[in-house]
Amino acid sequence: MGKKNKKYPEGHFIGLWMLLGLLFGLPFAFAFGGTQFVGVGFSIGACFGLIMGFVMETKYKKEGKIRPLTNDEKKKRKIAEIVGIVAVIVALAIFLYLVSL
Repeated sequence: MGKKNKKYPEGHFIGLWMLLGLLFGLPFAFAFGGTQFVGVGFSIGACFGLIMGFVMETKYKKEGKIRPLTNDEKKKRKIAEIVGIVAVIVALAIFLYLVSL
């Protein structure tokens, strides 16, 4: 199977562009004045990544290059979602603890 016939799992481009958007959002935040704008930079990066990922996903779906997720991929995504939620809860708890000091 060559590069032209490669099929990508559903959600591949959305996840990829979200990651890229978040990574580019951080320098964007520091360019505008430092750490107080990190949340804004991440938000802008996430929005940009979501839009670009959705556009790419739609394009590839029309070309027939998007395939449904396998059961194994669904399980891995579910685990990743749970780990992400736990990480956000832990980060929030640490933040609230540090703010209360």
